[in-house]
Amino acid sequence: MSKKLDYIFVALLATFVISFTVFTVQFLFRDIQNVDNLTSGILSFLGGSAGAFGAYLVARYQMNKEKENEKLNKLAKELTVYAALEYEFERVVEFLENENQLVMIMEYPKNKKKFYQVSMDIWDKKWEVSNTDILRDIIFFQNKLKRIRKSYETNIDSLEEKKHIAIINKTNVSNINRELHKATLERKIIWKMIPEDYEKAKEILSSIKKQRISIQKIINKEMAP
Repeated sequence: MSKKLDYIFVALLATFVISFTVFTVQFLFRDIQNVDNLTSGILSFLGGSAGAFGAYLVARYQMNKEKENEKLNKLAKELTVYAALEYEFERVVEFLENENQLVMIMEYPKNKKKFYQVSMDIWDKKWEVSNTDILRDIIFFQNKLKRIRKSYETNIDSLEEKKHIAIINKTNVSNINRELHKATLERKIIWKMIPEDYEKAKEILSSIKKQRISIQKIINKEMAP
């Protein structure tokens, strides 16, 4: 819309220049008796052009103001999402920091473990994040956290106990054995990735904080009197 207003202004300016030139030529080469009419015509045209140009400036100002308001509203909405994500990732980092410390002293946990809840409303609002790099990292990491949570919901100790009982009772242990092998392998893979996941979570948290601060500065600057 802004470009259309620019085109209109250029067209009005061109019309004014051409018309003014024509009136001037007529003034120079026609009878002096037409001077009053010519002068009146020029003044009327100038008045109309000035009015049109004024309307153009007002329309342009209103358009720019509306765009600024839309931008501020979008940033304000996005700011709340970043603030919530920052809080969430602080919890993620805290959780993974604790797990990372255990990696140094434990082969891998076998018991069922409580895991940080990742399926919260704020994660669904990640689509309001305009920074594509941060959005990509959040999506990737959310899926990774869901995988960890799913693994932690399995109690390997319990499966081993079921296998032991099945062997004693001489029942079919093949299904339990397959489930135990799958769960153990997945837990080992996840456990090896904990240090890397911990560092990645800190990196994402840092990016979210920087983006939140940047947006907050823009909003404060635009709203300053």
